[in-house]
Amino acid sequence: MLRSCIPGKLADNAILLARDPGYADRLAALPEPYRTAYRDGDWDIFLGQAFAFSRSLHVVRPRPVPEQAPL
Repeated sequence: MLRSCIPGKLADNAILLARDPGYADRLAALPEPYRTAYRDGDWDIFLGQAFAFSRSLHVVRPRPVPEQAPL
């Protein structure tokens, strides 16, 4: 494995919130999509995106390739 993603949300970082109580307010002041990305760890968004993307709605679970499928 070359890369690994460890999801994290602002609420998971109690030390940061304790040491910098204004951080959450500064994040709330950011424009979308940066606010959601930094606060909720949601990186399935990008600037200029035409439609909202949701993994639960737009991604299917992997399925095995059938034996008879052509290569």
